[in-house]
Amino acid sequence: MKKSKIVEINKGRYHLRVVILLIALLPGIIMQSQIKDSTDVFRLAVSNENFNKKLSLDLAIQDKIPGLLLVGKSGMPNEGAFLNYRGIHTFTASNSPLVVINGIPYFGNEDVSKVINGYSRSIFSSLNVNDIKKVSLLNGSEAAMYGSLGSNGVLLIETEQATSNNLDTKISFSGQYGIRTPNRTIPTLGIADYKNYMQDIGTTRYGSLSSLVKDYPFLENADNYYTYLFNNNTDWFSQIQSQAFVTDNVFRVEGGDAIAKYNMSFGYTSDGGVMGQTKSDRYHTLINTNILVSRKVDIFANVGLAYTTSKLLEQGLSNETNPILAASLAMPIISPFKKESNGNILNRYAYYNEWNVNANPTFEYDNVSNPLAIVNTVLGTDKIYDANIRLGLNYHANRFLTFTGLLNININYTEESNFIPGITDHAIIPQYFGEGFNTVRRGVMQSRSDFYALNAVYKRKFNSVHDFKGTAGVRYFGQKMETDLGSGYNTSNDYYSSLDHVTENERIDGNNVEYKWLNYYVNGDYTFNRILKANLNVALDGSSVSGIDAPRFNIFPSLGVTGVLGNLDILPDAVSLLNLTAEVSRTGNSRFSSNYAKNYYQNSNLFNLGTIVRQNVPNTNLQCEKNNQIEFGVDVALFKSLIDLHANYYFAKSTDLLVARSISSVYGSAEYYDNTGSIATQGMEIMLRFYPVKTKDFDWSISGTIANAKSKIVALGNTDELTMSFKQYNNDDVTIMMKKGESPYQFYGYLTDGVYSTTSEANASGLTNIYGESVQAGDTKFVNVNDNDNLINANDKVLLGSATPDFFGKLNTTFRYKKISFSADFGYSVGNKAYNAVRRELESMSTFNNQSEPVLNRWQVEGQNAALPRAVYGDPAGNNVFSDRWIEDASYIKLRNLTLQYDFGKLLNICQSGTIYITGDNVLTFTKYLGSDPEFSYSTADFMQGFDYAKVARPKTIQVGFQLYF
Repeated sequence: MKKSKIVEINKGRYHLRVVILLIALLPGIIMQSQIKDSTDVFRLAVSNENFNKKLSLDLAIQDKIPGLLLVGKSGMPNEGAFLNYRGIHTFTASNSPLVVINGIPYFGNEDVSKVINGYSRSIFSSLNVNDIKKVSLLNGSEAAMYGSLGSNGVLLIETEQATSNNLDTKISFSGQYGIRTPNRTIPTLGIADYKNYMQDIGTTRYGSLSSLVKDYPFLENADNYYTYLFNNNTDWFSQIQSQAFVTDNVFRVEGGDAIAKYNMSFGYTSDGGVMGQTKSDRYHTLINTNILVSRKVDIFANVGLAYTTSKLLEQGLSNETNPILAASLAMPIISPFKKESNGNILNRYAYYNEWNVNANPTFEYDNVSNPLAIVNTVLGTDKIYDANIRLGLNYHANRFLTFTGLLNININYTEESNFIPGITDHAIIPQYFGEGFNTVRRGVMQSRSDFYALNAVYKRKFNSVHDFKGTAGVRYFGQKMETDLGSGYNTSNDYYSSLDHVTENERIDGNNVEYKWLNYYVNGDYTFNRILKANLNVALDGSSVSGIDAPRFNIFPSLGVTGVLGNLDILPDAVSLLNLTAEVSRTGNSRFSSNYAKNYYQNSNLFNLGTIVRQNVPNTNLQCEKNNQIEFGVDVALFKSLIDLHANYYFAKSTDLLVARSISSVYGSAEYYDNTGSIATQGMEIMLRFYPVKTKDFDWSISGTIANAKSKIVALGNTDELTMSFKQYNNDDVTIMMKKGESPYQFYGYLTDGVYSTTSEANASGLTNIYGESVQAGDTKFVNVNDNDNLINANDKVLLGSATPDFFGKLNTTFRYKKISFSADFGYSVGNKAYNAVRRELESMSTFNNQSEPVLNRWQVEGQNAALPRAVYGDPAGNNVFSDRWIEDASYIKLRNLTLQYDFGKLLNICQSGTIYITGDNVLTFTKYLGSDPEFSYSTADFMQGFDYAKVARPKTIQVGFQLYF
């Protein structure tokens, strides 16, 4: 921290929350006093120069803001990240921070696509990182001014504006260009090991090797008529993955005169995916202007336009259309292309049943879609049109009082389409009951949000010791969103890919969502003699989610006090700064469907006939959720900020949480929502920065953060526990439990203790498996938690942990020598559990599909001490039911970024200054997790965190780039 900064603070600009100062200390976390919102105080913020040259904003701020957990969803282009701040605060409403862009609340689409399985786009897809000036985080008393939108924290995003005091025209260009490389995959069996596995499991279904060979002739040692089909050695992942090109380019012009100023940017971003031909292209522009109408009046305007188009593939537990699962399960001995008996390879994809040599097999074959055909012929597309218009006026009544009026219109139109072929070329397994040979899905989502605001700010200093700033205002936000979906299968051939030509299972779906929010607020900041600051906020807030019999408005107050002890002149010279902060606040959460409190109807298909059915039983007393929080903080700077420390502790209790409880089917709905839940959360955030060396030409800094948030369920309404099943995900038997006194969303299943080595050991247990049969040698040892019986059943299930980490944070070291700098950023997460559903597919040993290498250590002979149970077709003993076998510690430490940068001055009379750099992302990962990547997120839903449903692993990226100022 520069001395001038400390002096400025000691002149009286202290933030009520200590969180402030310290973060000026950490790389990428700086003190900000110019964020344009109603409080005008210091905040935790990340400025543009610390975004590490990322292509997406969510990943650019990853690990930069303490307490903000940000998990990259996958390596699929434009998927973005899951965001959570300070734990779980709700069961039903949105649990992600409220995003506010230039003072305007922004509700992005957080849902998983119903058109492209497993895909959910980034809520920041329309924003270019180079257009973002800074990102700040509000919580507690600051977030309270957002009333029923503030319980999860408020992420303030400020874009570049036409505010430069330099009236000369400035032109700049930034460009970066790089290559992405696929990450690791789970290793599968080679040819010899796969054949051994086939013989092992095959005899459990066929009874003898001779009958097995009739359907699978490649198990014979000698050549036969079908040898040409099975003499391949295919590395399926090398077929479907490859390097990809990424680039980001922004051209900017800014300038003006004393009356009018402007700032315009035009850009193109291409985010290449490593899986098949996936990519995302974005064209965008942002135009800003500020016009001084008179001495007392100025107006400002922003227009942002973005067009994004993406080529995408399906993810999730879809064996038919997910290329990752198909490549893992496909036989290594078959070819992706058709072959003639003489060995000639044809320019056509092999059918999914190409190797089914018997027209009348003893048993049905286990087929797998052709992975190469999936990545090259499935046509998943996503088109997004974004338009944002913001207009405002400032009226300076006098030197103390300013009025501001603001309006904003945001329009989003999204088209999704997906065509899965299979009639002309039978390379992909039929999707619907063996009859949907090709599939068509189309979806359109359109939304419009309107925002209006009026506020007044009064700032004055009295008698040189009293500083006061008061703000009062009113805000309105309304959004309408309509979604329309259509699907069907079996067009006449694969050249007809539109809904007009489907002949079977034609379906339509859709919904309309409307939300309105009205917020009145008053804020007062008072500072006494540079040693004490108090902050008081009161918001009166109402939204359309409340029932007609519930209070329409709620009050959200907050109070905070900061003592700036450094200005009392009682501290030793070594202590440059010491701030103590305490605050109490109430915020709320109304970010859930307005339909829960009223009757609404949904279209549904019944025997291919469209019908309207009632969707819920309304609760007319429904109201927004509440969150009460107490927070304490301390900031310390030592030896002129060579050492800086911040510690923060908070306790929060969320009440009136919506709980969906089951009701009788006679009501015509399965669920009824009520304000009966409660969660308590406590946590801390610690930040430290240390300068081992700090001189004019050379400095070296080391910094780190650590944060945690532990949430416990206090109440669940009229029950002590609730379970969630996931049958809709390929009939997955995984269960999530919510239990009073425990952390939310814990995996719930059986405990295991190895494998029965001998028959005598199995008999001695006296246990029967989940199907009521006696356990055998080679079976999984399930722990009989309920000792009152000799049965393994549902009574033996226990909590197995959750995806919430015990703690997480970052480490950073930066070296600077004159104009050359080098930085290394590490991110870590400890204690988070994950359900490895991909490994479960590859270690269950219940089908003839390929398996992963660990099955080499399966039980095969009496007395063997094996890590995995026996291979038996169909798993008749239930060895692979959901248990702790599939729950792993997904803790990790990642070398997220390495950057070498050179800042130069005037160059060849062409540019005035510039920067050139080389950077690497996702460089190294240290983890015990057995999946392809310990960092993943199926969706933005909290209950789906930790589900490894075969999403594309985040790739490694190396880029070179430059920024030139002309």
